[in-house]
Amino acid sequence: MKRPYFVIVPFRALRNKTFARFVADILPYLDQFNLSEFGLGAAIEKLKQSNAMMLPALDMIFKSGVTAKLKRQDRLRDGLVYGIMLVIQAFRHHPDSAKNEASRLLMILFEHYRGFSRKVYDDESAAMSDLTRELSEPVYAACVSELDLGALAAHLIQANEVFITLTRERYQEVSQRPGIKMAEAREIVMQDLRELVALAEAVATFKGPDCSPAFAGFRKAYNTVATRYKHNLAVQKGRHEAATEEDTEEANVHD
Repeated sequence: MKRPYFVIVPFRALRNKTFARFVADILPYLDQFNLSEFGLGAAIEKLKQSNAMMLPALDMIFKSGVTAKLKRQDRLRDGLVYGIMLVIQAFRHHPDSAKNEASRLLMILFEHYRGFSRKVYDDESAAMSDLTRELSEPVYAACVSELDLGALAAHLIQANEVFITLTRERYQEVSQRPGIKMAEAREIVMQDLRELVALAEAVATFKGPDCSPAFAGFRKAYNTVATRYKHNLAVQKGRHEAATEEDTEEANVHD
């Protein structure tokens, strides 16, 4: 199977702001290179119009006071989990066998929820709620008490509840806004962008990737931008996997 002439980018893997920046990086080349002779004019205008609808929705998200509060609260609860895990690890080689065992059991529990901070907000909140619920079960509650983690665990429960409340406020705020919502707007832009790239791919297939200087220039420019974003995604994924592997190895060393 031949490789596509246009680099494929998993648009859904990009965050809203990054996706908007990707489109913004591509649009100037659509003006720079005249592609109308290849029947791409309508698709280009369609993309420009849908993008113009998405930008105000994106702007409203980042100017929202609730959004800023959510970010701060998310950092707070992530920090609490990290702090609790540091305390748990500190007891892995404690001479008191009861504390050592409590640390071992809690490490197993927290390992089950590893990577929660990289989930989308709703999934992270659900995972956090499950974690705090399990911490209240008799076997883990005894471990929390043994390591004197009660205050930190209570702060974590409260931080997660505040975050969930802020999330509801955010949904209510979004539902009351006039005009198109970001999720809807982004979906339309992704569809229009895919349509444009598919049409350009067809031109490259049937007329050749270098069928004109303008088309060849656009293809090179698009692929340069797409490769950069795809590389950044791969780097981010690699960092996450490396961090998970490093944490797992560290936990294994303590076992």
